[in-house]
Amino acid sequence: MTDRAFTDEEFRGRLARAQAAIAAAGIDVCVAVAPDHLYYLCGYDAHTHFSLQAFVFGQKGEPVFIYRDVDETNAVDTCWVKQT
Repeated sequence: MTDRAFTDEEFRGRLARAQAAIAAAGIDVCVAVAPDHLYYLCGYDAHTHFSLQAFVFGQKGEPVFIYRDVDETNAVDTCWVKQT
């Protein structure tokens, strides 16, 4: 069961805008770690603010979401990013 905050289409739009912003700034890769950034970019509601989780994306291509094994269920249920 998934409990996503927004549709894949909405996410794709958010990612495209973020990718355009880093491209315009001359940044190759962005590593988002703030809980509110994770929620905005991939829909993940970080309940464990004290542990490192990261949403990594470049100017093009697919993003990667890095999280702890113990957070996998929440990540899979709430985040649109494909599990790797």
